[in-house]
Amino acid sequence: MANVLSENKQQQVIALGRLGWSLRRIERETGIRRETAAVYLRAAGVAVRRAGWGRRPPAKPAIQVATDFAARQQANRRLKQPRSVRFAHGGVHAPAPASLTGN
Repeated sequence: MANVLSENKQQQVIALGRLGWSLRRIERETGIRRETAAVYLRAAGVAVRRAGWGRRPPAKPAIQVATDFAARQQANRRLKQPRSVRFAHGGVHAPAPASLTGN
């Protein structure tokens, strides 16, 4: 049979976890390894933080999302065209009309 904590120790770990104690503090005060304490806390439905360096920041939102494959291909093709082709149809950088250049 596997090693199992006594009912008294189990209740102590769960109570300390519900009070918001960290796993390291529970380990230090009770002598029960934090991995073992985490197993009992998860089984009791008490939230246990993941191991790692602090909390991860929330994910950054996407700047531009193209869910349509054809639209994404068209946008990529447009960006690969030379600048003179992209602005040849009256865009911001179109050549000045002949009336302004004196021709």
